[in-house]
Parts: sequence; structure tokens; C-alpha cells
Amino acid sequence: QVLETALAIAKNDLEYAQALYQAGTGTQLAYLTAQVQYNTEQAQVLAHQEALTTAKMALQQLLGENAPQEFTVTDTIPLAEKLTWDTLEGTWAAANVALRTAQQQRRAAALNVKQQQAKLFPQVDLLLGYKLRSEYQDNRWHNAPEGLYYGISLSFNIFNAFQHHTAIQVAHIQKDHAQLRLEAKKRQLEAQLKQYYLRYTQHLQRYAMAQHHVQVSEDSVALALAQYQAGRTTLLTLNKAEQNAQKTILQQLQVAYETK
Repeated sequence: QVLETALAIAKNDLEYAQALYQAGTGTQLAYLTAQVQYNTEQAQVLAHQEALTTAKMALQQLLGENAPQEFTVTDTIPLAEKLTWDTLEGTWAAANVALRTAQQQRRAAALNVKQQQAKLFPQVDLLLGYKLRSEYQDNRWHNAPEGLYYGISLSFNIFNAFQHHTAIQVAHIQKDHAQLRLEAKKRQLEAQLKQYYLRYTQHLQRYAMAQHHVQVSEDSVALALAQYQAGRTTLLTLNKAEQNAQKTILQQLQVAYETK
């Protein structure tokens, strides 16, 4: 659309230069320059239309059978409301897979410590059962109940307690390492988030500046056009103003894309 707008302006300049030349108040050089500028703008429009068609066909190929036969592309890039650091700081921890993995590893290391400590405690075993006696009589088996039995036993770890203490110390070391890895991952992610947030705020500032530049360049085009029609400037000056406006609009779109 930016190029089509530039093409419309170039066509208007061409028609104006042609009218002046036919009326004898304009030069042939100005008319030919306007013709070259119009041809250049028209070639750019055709090239970008071909690129857009090729991109749409590639998207349809990726979508497969559900791809629409024809669709339009929005001419603007919507930017969300400005994100705040307080909003991001409260949500990034729950959204990061690597951080959740480190938290699970720390939790598993803490449970391993408890498991190793539990091996030093006395072990109590309870036994409960019902006994049947089988006898073979009259060519078949007979089950005779002998009654209910139960019991309780208590066992202690005496000879390998030193090994268990060593295993507990190792488990504590693994837990501390897991905690250190978790804290290091937090610091790393927070530093990355701060870096990205800084880039985001800088892009917002660049986008605001780009919008201002577009307004200034459009005002310059309007002023140059008025001066050209009044005969106080040349077609070359008008073309330079139009090219500068086109350049600033494309830069604004690029900054908006990067910010998005």
C-alpha cells in the first residue's frame, strides 16, 4: 500500500508535468524525469505484488487442504498495550520449562534426603494371617482351618549405620547442588528477561520516533508538492521528498514488526 500510494503520487506528478510541457510552460526534461519516476514506482509495485502472491501461495501450501482460496493481509501490525516489568516479573517463573525442571530436581533431592534419613529409624513389621491345613481323603482334598495368627517385630540398623550417615551427607550435598542450580537458573532467566524488556522498551521509543518521522515526511511532501505546483521548486526536490516519505513509512513498519 505504501508503494501504491507512491505510485499514485508519481502518476499525478507525471500528468502535471505532461500538462505543463504541452502548454509550453514546462521543460521536456521535467516531463521525462516524471515519466522515469513513474515507471520506477510502477516496477516496484509489480515486484512487490509478485512477492506477496508468492508468499500467499507458500502459506496456502503449508496450510494444506484447509487453506482458503483467497485471503487478504492486514495493512497494520497491532501492538499490545505496553507491558510493565511488574506484570512480567510475576509470570515468567511459572512459564519457564527449564526453571520448573530445576524446581522438580530440587524437590526430588529433598525427598532423597528424607528417604536416606528414614533408613536409620527402627523398622516395625506387622504380621497377620489365617492358616488352612489341606488333607487328601476319599480321593479329594479337604481344607481344615487352623485359626488366625498375628505378630509384630522390631529391627534396628546396627552394623551399616556409618554407610547410611555417608549416604545422608551425599544426599544433602546433592540437595544443595540442586538448590544452587535452581538459583543460578533464576538469575540467568531474570537477566535475560531484563535484557529483553530493555530491548522492548527501546523498540517502543523507536516506534514513537518513527511515527513522528512519518508525520514530518508527509508534511514535507505536501509542502514540496505545493511549491512545485507554484513553480518555486523542481520535480527532483519533490521526488526526493516523496522517496524520503516512503522510506520513513517502511522504516516505521519494520520497527513495528520488530517491536511485535
